[in-house]
Amino acid sequence: MTRYEVQHAYRADRDGDVLGPWEAGETVELEPEVADWVNNDSPGALQEAKETPAKPRQAKPAPDRQHKGAANR
Repeated sequence: MTRYEVQHAYRADRDGDVLGPWEAGETVELEPEVADWVNNDSPGALQEAKETPAKPRQAKPAPDRQHKGAANR
């Protein structure tokens, strides 16, 4: 499946399947042949989404076990 960005509002019935409703700016995952059908039905409705590079995940630092806090004694 490929990710597509919706360019304008769209909804359709295709062979018993309901496509949408989608609003402009949404991202949907579709098979390429379904996306081609949607663009044939409504030119410019879908555009292949640009992939953004994933940010590397960083672990949270471990708590300092020797920290005693600021309690008055």
